[in-house]
Amino acid sequence: VLRNWVARPWTEGNNELINSLATEFPNVTVAWWDTLAPECQGNCYAAADGYHLSADGADYYTALIRDWAGV
Repeated sequence: VLRNWVARPWTEGNNELINSLATEFPNVTVAWWDTLAPECQGNCYAAADGYHLSADGADYYTALIRDWAGV
């Protein structure tokens, strides 16, 4: 489950809930998107809101998911 990376009032609470899932469900892995998202190289967040992914961002996100999944 990916943690949130967005400047919104609900982000911290959602991330705490996401963190708790791994304790409750042993088959859940928490991915720290909020830590990794800022490391994306290129024009990753080209949408007007600065959070939604551009093509570069989608490629980065896909590569992270593949790496986590071992694909």
